[in-house]
Amino acid sequence: MLRRGVSLPVCGHKRRGVHAVASKGFDESNVERYNKARPAYAKDALANVAKLAFSQRQRHQPNAPVHLIELGSGTGKFTTSFLNFIDAASAEASQTKALEVPQGSTYFATEPSSAFLKSLEENVSSSSRSSRDNKSLLKISVAQGSASNIAATDASADAVLAAQCFHWMANTESLLEIARVLKPGGRLINVWNVLNQRIGWIRELEMSIINPFYKEREEASGMEVIPRYISMDWEQVFNSSVVQQNFSLPLLKWEGGKQIFIVSAKDIVDRVISVSVVNMASEEKKKQVEQDIHLLLATHPNTRHISNDRYELEYITNIASCCRIYERG
Repeated sequence: MLRRGVSLPVCGHKRRGVHAVASKGFDESNVERYNKARPAYAKDALANVAKLAFSQRQRHQPNAPVHLIELGSGTGKFTTSFLNFIDAASAEASQTKALEVPQGSTYFATEPSSAFLKSLEENVSSSSRSSRDNKSLLKISVAQGSASNIAATDASADAVLAAQCFHWMANTESLLEIARVLKPGGRLINVWNVLNQRIGWIRELEMSIINPFYKEREEASGMEVIPRYISMDWEQVFNSSVVQQNFSLPLLKWEGGKQIFIVSAKDIVDRVISVSVVNMASEEKKKQVEQDIHLLLATHPNTRHISNDRYELEYITNIASCCRIYERG
């Protein structure tokens, strides 16, 4: 069942807004491309997330409902992958005990972009209709919202999930808001599906084609650093004494979820343009991106021998998580 969530009023100081690059780069013009170009998540990565998300309930209240909140849900790539995994895994007798979903459990997906929110609602509804017996084991709701303004009561969530987006919200204000809604012992779970830059041509794709868009945008904004996962700058927020008073550190990290997709040159172009800063560029620059990608594929030692327009695009999944401390800071 999918319900449209209702954002709750927030009193007090003005909340931090969504980063301008995220707001403009993930707008209506990028929805179709993002849906097409970004992959779903590997089963072993989803199993790891599920284990982390359900760990508190299993340890302390095995029969109590579990309440999960997802931030920055985008178009629902992770949301639908995870919910389908939970339904399928719970149906398997060998995993029922590990992933049993008690009655009354909920999943609240939020997204700040209006355009992406609409796509999220459509994708989650479609996924729910195709799930076993047309029912998801979790009662699902969707609402517009950001990490600095979560429409949930204090200490109500067993886990807060952020897939492909925590670097956009890696600030003290957002982490304190996440700490507010987490139960003591509840877990923040950050997930990223990333291109495997250990592979030469993919590394070159990043360094020579994507990275210059970030540098150009940063210079235009007076050298404000644009948040990125691969910079690892997002980890710095966990050095804050205020954050350390609320979360048990260091971060628990996991890498896996290897997936290889056979794609065309056009698919690679779409994947690159789905990046926020590239999507914001002029049509002329996007055409140049297409030309540069074709040149890279034709000349790089890893890809120049390929003549059938079938390239291996490899992804891996990285997870970084931590628990809300039991003693309130």
